[in-house]
Amino acid sequence: MPVPASAAPESPHYTTYPMGEQYRGEHEGKAASGHTLRYFTADERARLEVRPCGGRLCDVEGRPLDPDLPNHPGRSGTLMYAMAGDGRIYGTFDFTLHVIHHSSLLAGAPAACAGDMLLVDGEVMEIDNVSGHYKPPAEALDQVVKQLRTLGVDLARTKVNYFGLPDRPPPAP
Repeated sequence: MPVPASAAPESPHYTTYPMGEQYRGEHEGKAASGHTLRYFTADERARLEVRPCGGRLCDVEGRPLDPDLPNHPGRSGTLMYAMAGDGRIYGTFDFTLHVIHHSSLLAGAPAACAGDMLLVDGEVMEIDNVSGHYKPPAEALDQVVKQLRTLGVDLARTKVNYFGLPDRPPPAP
């Protein structure tokens, strides 16, 4: 299980987890893999912030999040997300292997959780904690579920998939 990052100003609310050491320097091509990943700037990240709207998740302009696969055939169909320690959630449907990963969303900073969400017209159908960079434990997924509920997101029909663990119910509201 990953060791939580030490308390830092960027994580006042939730426990955060650093990405694996083997990924350090990946934005400069210096990681063990040799790939150069794109890290989003603060301005780009602000445009990728996921916001609640009427029990659903929307983009910063208030549009319900949906992969819109007919108009974006290169997308995977799931939202790759990362939650910062302050509870802000960032996401993109435009994951690109060896270019954009979970660490791209937080520019390599520790994450309270990272994984994928299956969304349909802003409704969260499924959420998980699958991230090779951060390897967040089940408790991290509990944190993002708690934050989504705090934001007013309706998770009544959401399947919560804990990576590597037997099925268990998400934390009670």
